[in-house]
Amino acid sequence: MNFRGLLGSVVLSAALGLASLASAADLAVIITNERYSNYSSPPGLGQLNRLQQDFRNAGFDVVLSRNLTTTSLAQTRQVISSRMRDADRIVVVVGGHFVSNARDSWLLVSDAGSPNPLNLANQGISLGAVLDILKQRQGEALLAVATGGRAQQFGEDMRDGYVPRRIPQGVTVAMAEADLLSQFLTGTILQRGQPMSAGADQIGDGLRIHGFLPRRAAFLPDQDVVQPEPVLTPEERLWRRATADNAVQSFQLYLDLYPDGIFAAEARQHIEDLTLTPEDRARIAEEQIGLSRDQRRQIQRNLS
Repeated sequence: MNFRGLLGSVVLSAALGLASLASAADLAVIITNERYSNYSSPPGLGQLNRLQQDFRNAGFDVVLSRNLTTTSLAQTRQVISSRMRDADRIVVVVGGHFVSNARDSWLLVSDAGSPNPLNLANQGISLGAVLDILKQRQGEALLAVATGGRAQQFGEDMRDGYVPRRIPQGVTVAMAEADLLSQFLTGTILQRGQPMSAGADQIGDGLRIHGFLPRRAAFLPDQDVVQPEPVLTPEERLWRRATADNAVQSFQLYLDLYPDGIFAAEARQHIEDLTLTPEDRARIAEEQIGLSRDQRRQIQRNLS
């Protein structure tokens, strides 16, 4: 395995080891292929790699994979798929050379040869498959695609570049050159309470948004305000313990300390309910339905 393949494997192995330790959380997957054996190097992808710290600062788990090769591709797909399915909110950032046909688009691995319809599964990551996972997180899923690589001639009814198609409901696809894409991610997506549409408008025509784009909602909503626990008086704390115990002694203790307390009537009722015999319960039930002695005797004769 060459150095690039080794680097990708090390990063992914670390991610796989963490997967068993991490609970469901927000996840950022960053995949950049900068150094191609047979194609030119796409510009500016180093900026995307540096986003990993920004995502971590925003509370995301991060899977970073650089310069994927055909030998590390299968492991990469397995790790990414597993982590994405367990995540809450997901951002996938991809940069490199892309190839598209009438059905799908692929991010080519760094040692890709001449892709054709028969070998694409071994030459890149299907972005259609990525979208299929993202659609499970409607309103909380973003695919960010760095454009700007030089045009390549692939033939076989294929073209270079990513073509957004069949975007699932509730999934956002953002496309821009690496610098603008990085600006959108750090300045809008990772800013709590920042509406996505407003951030896109600020960047302008260099950023293309497809799919879900709410006018007012932010990708990261403002932090929920945690309401403090109510401050209980000693009487309220004792009453909580009594109702949790549901025992005569606990309710009697409350009455001993607070005979005229705000829960005194309830405490006496609880004690009465807990000390009734089966005969008492039957008598009370009869009284509640208003049966006279003669009526009770008639019912007994009917049942005998």
